[in-house]
Amino acid sequence: MTPGFAACLRQVQQKDSRKNQKRNGGSHRRNRYKSRQKGSDNTADGIGRPKRSYRLAAVIQIVNTVLCQRRRHRSQQKQRKNKDNHTGRKGRPYQEILIDGKSIRKSPVECKKVTAYIPDNPDIYEHLTGVKYLNFIGDIYEVPSKIRKERIAKYGDLLEITGSLGDLISSYSHGMKQKVALISALIHQPKLMVLDEPFVGLDPKASITLKNIMHEMCGNGSAIFFSTHVLEVAEKLCNKIAIIKDGRLIVSGETEKLTGDESLENLFLEVIEDEK
Repeated sequence: MTPGFAACLRQVQQKDSRKNQKRNGGSHRRNRYKSRQKGSDNTADGIGRPKRSYRLAAVIQIVNTVLCQRRRHRSQQKQRKNKDNHTGRKGRPYQEILIDGKSIRKSPVECKKVTAYIPDNPDIYEHLTGVKYLNFIGDIYEVPSKIRKERIAKYGDLLEITGSLGDLISSYSHGMKQKVALISALIHQPKLMVLDEPFVGLDPKASITLKNIMHEMCGNGSAIFFSTHVLEVAEKLCNKIAIIKDGRLIVSGETEKLTGDESLENLFLEVIEDEK
């Protein structure tokens, strides 16, 4: 019996009880009082059903509700797991991403250890000095102390910032912060570098130095993935390019095959016009 039905039945019984009280002159009330005094606690008030049975039915109903919710939750989890294993957001199968031969889904920490990322705005800890920040990054990537010092000295000299590494980062210009961020990305010799507008804020000499470092890394087997709005830089540096518009991939492939005899700027304009 549900609680709602029991409440309705109780109201009906109370109405009948009032009618009997009027007919019998209150004898019903006295009899009920006497029955309570005798310890008759096995009946529910006004419904004439054992309290124990009502409580048992309520417990069974609660248990059934909980079990149904658990079954529904397990079923939803199973459906999500099957969906994640077989399809993507739009029903397309997942593609495995490997960095240095390791799966980014199965071994995320190992992949992060061989990856470096530099945003367009280098948000680094300004309360530290340049060398302390670089040592901090070296500790995170577990670079040995001797190798760390050699790389800091090497890239510091190439980018002409060695003399300022003992100063607080808060005193650096945007270009100096960008140089420190570059050294921190190179300190563990990553297999993959992800750069967002890496040449913004760099002086011409530092830009040429960075290009040489990028060529050296690619020659040693590393990969560099960077975004830029300067099409001339992308055409000269990249062997593969991709054009994205409104979050959609429009064109991708090898630079020489896509551009042909034309420049990347002409290709970009043609693609944008075709998309209108």
